[in-house]
Amino acid sequence: MRAAMKQGSEITGTTPLQWKWRAALLAATCAAVLLLLAGCEPSESRTDRPRHSREWYLNGAAVLVEHPERIAREQLAPGATVVEQAGGSENWFYFAPTTPVAGSEYLGSVNVVAELQGAAVEDVKIFVGEHVLWTIEQDRVPIASDWITPERVEIQLSPGRNSAHSQGDGGIVLALRIKFLRTPGRVIFKHARFYYSER
Repeated sequence: MRAAMKQGSEITGTTPLQWKWRAALLAATCAAVLLLLAGCEPSESRTDRPRHSREWYLNGAAVLVEHPERIAREQLAPGATVVEQAGGSENWFYFAPTTPVAGSEYLGSVNVVAELQGAAVEDVKIFVGEHVLWTIEQDRVPIASDWITPERVEIQLSPGRNSAHSQGDGGIVLALRIKFLRTPGRVIFKHARFYYSER
């Protein structure tokens, strides 16, 4: 290599240091071109793919209860809420994320994670103010647990572009109606994620 650089320098008048600088510049240029090519995609794939411009995360401690007087026991755990209630009763539970400015974004999807033990999710709705924006398909509920051991459930919702709201409609609220199948029935709310997408 040194002999080649020496021979090249004798022919072109280039010093060994200049050879090293040229080699480094060539390597950096090649790397930049490869990164540019890797980031290029057909325009069709970019338009077909949903763009989540914002994600709002609420842990289970943020859940709100419609009828707290029905709860037999409520306990806050790190990032979660544990609720126990008598069998045969039901309750509504709510997550209320920050709602973006009207007209700029829509609620693309929602992900809810909880653990059920002797309980069942019987209805899921998304409200904007007092108006029902979206409701879960009836063939997807009830989502029930085992009677003995807790079962982790993950509910994926996709309201899509129909979730666009107008100024003054109110904030977005996720509502879950849970029926407790035995005493005590238990639900552990882990988290809810809200993905907002650009129009």
